[in-house]
Amino acid sequence: ILVTSIFENLPNLRKIVAPSLVVKSYLWPHTQSSPKLEHIEMPFSSSNGGVEDLVRRAKASLAVARVGNVSMPGSLIAELLPAASHLLEVELLGASGMLSGPFYITQLRSFLESLTSVRRLTIGMYGHDLARLVDLLTELTTLESFTLSSKVVAQDRLHALKDIKPSDLVTYVASSHQLKHLTLPVELNVIWTKNQLADVEKAAEKAGVEFELL
Repeated sequence: ILVTSIFENLPNLRKIVAPSLVVKSYLWPHTQSSPKLEHIEMPFSSSNGGVEDLVRRAKASLAVARVGNVSMPGSLIAELLPAASHLLEVELLGASGMLSGPFYITQLRSFLESLTSVRRLTIGMYGHDLARLVDLLTELTTLESFTLSSKVVAQDRLHALKDIKPSDLVTYVASSHQLKHLTLPVELNVIWTKNQLADVEKAAEKAGVEFELL
């Protein structure tokens, strides 16, 4: 019923929030556009192609895309790219099955680098070279809030957190003029030394950035 009502009203919708939607079997219609749709919050993993279809229809107006866990991002990234320059908020978490070869990492990185207006960004632990994370954040000059989420992450992936250097974050926080919130995985508590953590906390406090490990 919900899926049907979405498409019955699609030309007039500005916002779709269905964070728990599960579509088991549905043929998404391919006739209507969505010239007003600005906000999509729907789980990619259980939408049965719905997220990609909605992004395709709303690529000219879309400002917020919160799509949760994505194990195979190729087709979704292709649909998101035309909207990248005017997206203000993106939540795109990797999943444990995400293909992590160089092509997919490069593709995802290219999309993130295209977010020239983004204010709020949440990504996961999969599909990224965390050694280059701070370089990416530095390029996103409009960014106000960044979250690196470690939810639903296999233990063997957490070791990659060691690639995030606290000294790089200190420099980034001190030089970023827009950043207001920075959230990183709580597991850094046992990867960084107390002094390293304290350095990041002090830099954030001095810059007026709310910093937390979650």
